[in-house]
Amino acid sequence: MKAGLQLNNKIRTELNLAHQDAEHVLYPALYMDAEYDRTDRLNWTMTVDQPSELLDEIKLQAYWTGVDHLMHDEFRESSRPTMMITRDYMMETDADTTTYGASLSGVLATGPGELRGRIDGFHKNWDAVNRSAMYMNYASQPMIPDVDQDQVGLFAEYRWPAAETLRITTGLRLDYADTSANSLDSNRLDSLYQPYQSSSLSSDNDFFEPTANLQLNWKP
Repeated sequence: MKAGLQLNNKIRTELNLAHQDAEHVLYPALYMDAEYDRTDRLNWTMTVDQPSELLDEIKLQAYWTGVDHLMHDEFRESSRPTMMITRDYMMETDADTTTYGASLSGVLATGPGELRGRIDGFHKNWDAVNRSAMYMNYASQPMIPDVDQDQVGLFAEYRWPAAETLRITTGLRLDYADTSANSLDSNRLDSLYQPYQSSSLSSDNDFFEPTANLQLNWKP
């Protein structure tokens, strides 16, 4: 479902809402099938065209997404009851994901070209729990252990028409991200992940990543 409103000759706002609900989805190439796969998406934008002589456009966006996904092998031969398999399934994974964020972008007429800029940020959470008769009688295993990620980014790009058939574009982006695996205890961290690493690991970390690009476009 999508709705838009033209507030005046320069300002337009839009709202998008989507819901997907799939049940009993079979995955022949995997060991499990989906009992359900539910996704909700919400996206809102507001665009202002030419708010000033130099500023060509300003755009504001906010969004939210949620996914609930349950997979198991209840429909498979592997789930037949045995001394170990005491439930309707032999193995199961219950996964949830939530994401929400916002961004503000603009286009500025600067010199012979145009400067595009954007600042954005989001919060994302992954949580996936696996249970199997083969592992401690259906004990819960945090496959993706309630992981939070918070990220903020700043982006700028300048497009310069150097000639009628030649355009030069240069861009710079800075990102800061903070991650935390909330359900990853020290015993599981040391036994499952640490043996493959030369340096000590932690259940939380942060990153600062600058990136840049330079492009040359020629229209023959």
